Amino acid sequence: MPDRPGAREIASELRAAISDGTYAAGERLPARRVLEGQYGVSSQTITAAINTLRAEGLVETLVGSGAYVRPHPPVMRVGRRRLSQVERDAGRGAALTDVYFGGWTLRAATVVEIRRADDRVASALEVDPGSEVLVRDRVHYRDEQPYQLATSYLPRDVTEGTPIEDENPGPGGIHQRLIDAGHHLDRFVESVRIGQASEHEAHQLRIPLGAPIYRIERTAHTEVRPVEVNYITIIADHVQLIYELPAT
Repeated sequence: MPDRPGAREIASELRAAISDGTYAAGERLPARRVLEGQYGVSSQTITAAINTLRAEGLVETLVGSGAYVRPHPPVMRVGRRRLSQVERDAGRGAALTDVYFGGWTLRAATVVEIRRADDRVASALEVDPGSEVLVRDRVHYRDEQPYQLATSYLPRDVTEGTPIEDENPGPGGIHQRLIDAGHHLDRFVESVRIGQASEHEAHQLRIPLGAPIYRIERTAHTEVRPVEVNYITIIADHVQLIYELPAT
């Protein structure tokens, strides 16, 4: 290693120390000023190295406290698998699929209510603005730590009188209940952007204002119409997005 290593080399050393247990899960890494002295580099170089590890999901930083080894690896969010009929037949919705393959505990705080569609929701669902829509607003907790916000909107003519309007819609989640009601799903369309946490999002997810987040918009379609739009906010360094794409 050169006399004055770069951020990449420092991140590599710290990564190895995390991997071999020198820094255990939940343990605080040395203070930045200590690392500056150890490596003989600037605070900017140490910050860049820590940010690399944070982007990889290996550490999390707390303002005024430092960087800590994350107790769990990122949630593996495999798009094709979590939205498959195979998973619904097994009684798992999308979030429960992540839990099943990740081996962690999920808790969802859910609020269900009826609202009027604003212009954005109306456009996504191809309904008139002001139409009644069912709203399912959830905060998802991984081992009691919030990591995802998800708000689904569905046309009320699709959900009225079905378990979709219950807090717990049953095995397979709302997508299986849509199918049970005769709305056979044809495809999902998902778009992803990177954003910064608003004050409301930061409060709900217990992260700093402006922290990096994924903003995902996912629409469920039958052959004739969209039947759900879901606006999802995820802490960016807590989840790994994986998409399997056909080659033909």
